[in-house]
Amino acid sequence: MAFRFIHTGDWHIGKPFGGFDDEVAVVLRRARLDAVDRIAAVALAESCSHVLVAGDIYDSEGLGDRDLRQLTERLRRHGDLVWHLLPGNHDPLREGGLWSRLARLGMSDNVRLHAAAEPSSLAESVRLLPAPCVARRSADDPTVWMDACVRRPGEIRIGLAHGPAHGFGGEGMPAGVIAPTRRRSAGLDYLALGDWHGCKELAEGVWYAGTPEPDQFPDNEPGYVLRVTIAEPGAVPDVVRLPVGQFRWYRRQFTCLRDDDVASMVSDLRAVDPDPGQCLVRVEVVGSVSIAVEARLRAELEALSPAFLHIRERLDGLQVRLEPDQIHERFGSPYLAAVAKRLTSLADGASDEAAAAKDALRLLARYDLTVGGGPGAT
Repeated sequence: MAFRFIHTGDWHIGKPFGGFDDEVAVVLRRARLDAVDRIAAVALAESCSHVLVAGDIYDSEGLGDRDLRQLTERLRRHGDLVWHLLPGNHDPLREGGLWSRLARLGMSDNVRLHAAAEPSSLAESVRLLPAPCVARRSADDPTVWMDACVRRPGEIRIGLAHGPAHGFGGEGMPAGVIAPTRRRSAGLDYLALGDWHGCKELAEGVWYAGTPEPDQFPDNEPGYVLRVTIAEPGAVPDVVRLPVGQFRWYRRQFTCLRDDDVASMVSDLRAVDPDPGQCLVRVEVVGSVSIAVEARLRAELEALSPAFLHIRERLDGLQVRLEPDQIHERFGSPYLAAVAKRLTSLADGASDEAAAAKDALRLLARYDLTVGGGPGAT
């Protein structure tokens, strides 16, 4: 009586991606919807007819009807699957809220909203124990009720919940976190969790699936769904991670001390992925360089940017040195050399005037690169 299903969560449909330009934000929002189609394809390929979505299906309660309907229409297309939706802390279940609006708009017959903490049948001798979120924050572990739910002989029991877990995520965890021991105390065969955006096993048979489409620069392995097979009641579940993410997000840190380091950094970035157009990269640069090297660094990153979907640079860890002789000697024009000399004298210190002078020197160095032929010119 083996039972196989897909565990996913944290879709965050409607996420605005406000930190990106409009063109990139539209692409990223679309990718979150398209992930549903990829999940459906994986489910069918893996002979799964049920998909359990562990909360935060939508990014916020204030989404418009179009955003709500776009998802329900995607789910409707995949009528061979039953989609089990659980309200999370971003889209909690409350009177007059998002799920009430969806009920009025209508959902297809292959979508089941689990709006109560009570067991529900998935198949013969297979019960789902859902724990829907009813608020943005909760003072109680939403899975506590599962301990009192009597296990029937010969049945498979699957818990579905959303929230942080005890012993995971650092010290000082707030109230309302889920006990990873719930699988054992409630006699569950598997506990499917949402909230953490990476794919993570907390204990035997207790998993976060993570977000299927990455949405930041993480190191926690997003971009997967889990195929879960329970051979029989009481058996250790077989869990397989399956990739479904479209875009890849990279975080790279470099130390830059001299001009040669800029060329090496650019070479490393070009090799980060065979298809950079499907990538977003956060570049963090630390070190200590002259204004001239910083200007070359910024110009190289600007020239490299079109190869990727998005590059985000963080240069706040980069110290910029004033080297008056080198600055003055860069310019063949006596006038520009005199300007650089004057700016250098003003740039010493921490005043607003000094900061403005440093910015002007950076622009002057960038101007020199442009006149001299741009990044890579000699």
